[in-house]
Amino acid sequence: GHHKLLLAAVDTVWCAVVGCYVTEDYFLEKEGVFLLIDLLETCPRSMHNLILGCLLDLSENPKTIPHITAWRGVGDVSAPHLLCKMWREDEQDIGVPRENNGAIADIQKPLMGKYQERQGVTSLPTHCPSQAVVDVSENMRAKIYGLFCKIGFIELSGITTEDHVTLTIIEHYLDFKLGEVWTEVVSELEQEQVRPITPDREALEVITRTVQDRAQHVQDVQ
Repeated sequence: GHHKLLLAAVDTVWCAVVGCYVTEDYFLEKEGVFLLIDLLETCPRSMHNLILGCLLDLSENPKTIPHITAWRGVGDVSAPHLLCKMWREDEQDIGVPRENNGAIADIQKPLMGKYQERQGVTSLPTHCPSQAVVDVSENMRAKIYGLFCKIGFIELSGITTEDHVTLTIIEHYLDFKLGEVWTEVVSELEQEQVRPITPDREALEVITRTVQDRAQHVQDVQ
């Protein structure tokens, strides 16, 4: 019962507040963003995706960002630390291999979880999303990346060394995800026995090499 009430409350904020500047300003004035992040810190994980989505849409309003960065939770925890912690928990759930210090373990698959890897790459019609694209909607990493794009990746308060390691991955999430999509394109072409023309094949090789170099660079930084 409590979960339904909380979901209804967040959904009401999303529908009735987000997108209307007058109500957004009033919501911010009443410390609504603080309350949303308080809820994010304490609620069941099944609700995280909904609250993150609401926060992300609210952050389109520049006035929201100072509220997010000023928030403090239990034990003086900051919002960036909370988001990094949620990212690590999400990756643990989907089985992404990481080193003991949280660094990238496989530069060829810097984001891929065990389930996505087991599914493999199959030839699909053009209207069907591939595993790399489906993964974006099945976990919270894209929303966490979106929030960090709003609040920034440097000079963040309350983050630990472990968070810094995690942040280097979050910052390159879009690059790595694009790399996954291009890898799937190459695999599907091979399965369908389609040979790209020479300029296209060279471009694919450059893209693949660039993504791996980027992952290697991130791993070195970590």
